[in-house]
Amino acid sequence: MKGIILLFVFFSCSAFSQTIYGPHEVETAAKPSGGEEVLNLFIASNLRIPITSSWKGLNGRVFVKAIIEPNGSPSNLEIIRGIDTLCNAEAIRVASLYHAWQPAKLKGNAVRQSVTIPIVFRAAPIASYDSAQRSLITYFDKRWVKTTKPGDYKYKRLIPLDDFGFMNGDMLFEQKNRDGWIWFASVPFRKEEFWHKIHGSLNKDSIKVVKTTANDEQWNFPSYQVIVRQLNGKILSHSEFTDGGIQVADKSYHLNEVLSELEIEQNNVKRKISWYENGQLASITESPVHYAKPFIYVVNEFYDQNGAHLVKNGNGYYNFEIHNQQGLEGQGAISNGLKQGRWTMKGKDSTLLFDELYEKGILTKGISFFEGKKLEYTEVEVQPEFSGGMPSMYKYLSQNIKYPKDAAKQNIMGRVFTSFVVCEDGSLCDYKILKGLNESIDAEALRVIEGMSGKWQPGWQRGRKVRVKYNLPINFQLR
Repeated sequence: MKGIILLFVFFSCSAFSQTIYGPHEVETAAKPSGGEEVLNLFIASNLRIPITSSWKGLNGRVFVKAIIEPNGSPSNLEIIRGIDTLCNAEAIRVASLYHAWQPAKLKGNAVRQSVTIPIVFRAAPIASYDSAQRSLITYFDKRWVKTTKPGDYKYKRLIPLDDFGFMNGDMLFEQKNRDGWIWFASVPFRKEEFWHKIHGSLNKDSIKVVKTTANDEQWNFPSYQVIVRQLNGKILSHSEFTDGGIQVADKSYHLNEVLSELEIEQNNVKRKISWYENGQLASITESPVHYAKPFIYVVNEFYDQNGAHLVKNGNGYYNFEIHNQQGLEGQGAISNGLKQGRWTMKGKDSTLLFDELYEKGILTKGISFFEGKKLEYTEVEVQPEFSGGMPSMYKYLSQNIKYPKDAAKQNIMGRVFTSFVVCEDGSLCDYKILKGLNESIDAEALRVIEGMSGKWQPGWQRGRKVRVKYNLPINFQLR
């Protein structure tokens, strides 16, 4: 008799779990953890609008039907109204990545429920895209200044793109003559394989990846895109730049290709949005673009991985687990967006890493523990500085720069954008030209920077000296 009852219960639960309910047939309907706004932000941030579908401008919706399973994951995704093949496939991809649903409830049990997810595709026309050549085309006059006037066209640059706007071939340069346009130079589309360290993963320390880029230093243009992909094709990071070297896209991804971090700079403020691997929004924070004392870090929103809203409109309690997020921001109270009171961080073995006290976002006292040493500090980070400060650095540059004769004869002027690393002892290394002017001026910029080695005060982080990358523009101007 007991066996019959057990069999009946098993059969009932199985049948109950297989039933697919509509939104009005359940007591509590399935919904995104954190609400519709959180889901819409996830979709807008993760969506890749096909350039071949949108270059003339696009404003449409794809409606995806899915079943939200009892574990909060979507299944059986299908298009019930679409735009075209590429947009439809992208809508399915993005909807399938979001696993942060709160399942429907019926009689206290989580049940399967059908939902309809609208995916908005909106993009402005891209005047520089040539659909026949599947490339972005930029025109320049005889002085290599960008122009949109056909009568001034002398050179053009072609950047080949795939269906979704990712660079996929050599960058080409053509010159106009009486017979039309002829090729005269190209920048190779490079692929580099290397091992990439994985942050926030409990299963892997590093994986093999492929970085693609085309950096045309010879023609004084920075990289258009730098993409890092896993060997299976999934993107791990995506950076995009203007011709002036300004970064307009900075995205990093989890291994399942859910967006991990998105950084946006506006009005000298860096806004960072982070997501967990299941698609749940983690945090929205703000910090100054340029380092300033005191360095104030603002937390606007914070959710845990299950969608609990722990910091809302800048108030609440912030608690990151070290293995879930890259970087150590610790745990503590947030008041009006600012750290308040005691903040601590522990490692996976519960070892205390740091213990800090804040007053309205400003650190008043900090203690960190590193390699068995106890370090005290009153600033979380101290940026490296040339001895004597910025005035002394610019004085050094003006007294030591020797304008190259060939550049002076050609009246070449402008800024050279450089980068280097300030080491723990104040010496410099890893010198690079990010954006140059010409060979001799670039060489002079590097020579002068190398002469600064040993004249810097190193950077500090939580009471210990650290290596810090430093970007420095150097102005070359003829009087």
